[in-house]
Amino acid sequence: MFGTLRLRPVSRDELFGPVSRQLDRMLNDVFGQDFTEGMKNKANFPPLDAFTTKDGHLVVKTTVAGYASDQINVQVLPEGVLEISGSSKSNGEKSENQYHIRELTYGSFKRQLRLPENIEGDPVAELKDGILTLTFKLELPEEKKPVVRNIPIQQS
Repeated sequence: MFGTLRLRPVSRDELFGPVSRQLDRMLNDVFGQDFTEGMKNKANFPPLDAFTTKDGHLVVKTTVAGYASDQINVQVLPEGVLEISGSSKSNGEKSENQYHIRELTYGSFKRQLRLPENIEGDPVAELKDGILTLTFKLELPEEKKPVVRNIPIQQS
């Protein structure tokens, strides 16, 4: 119906190219063979799903548990890139408790995804149960009606 949409994350390599690869080599030389692999894996945080529906919508879902709607920013950049970012800060209170495990993180994230060209207007955004859902309307391709053509036959 809509064909294959070309959705892909914007990679660090796409943005910085040879400079990024050279920096990776330098960091791996100093800190160990796989040092930059761990950093690259964080490039896919938060994880997201993107799919098209039968009724002509592109839906992007991402997990943003722990972030309130006023801590999340969604933008469509002029280059057709969807950027989802967020920032949270610890409450800043000092604790006399002795932590045995402290895994809750505070900080920021940014995720980018190149959108297809046939997006129509701004998305509808909804935050529910820690899942941010963005729904874009897709422009339907014009239906091509089959045309019957008579082919003249030349007599030789």
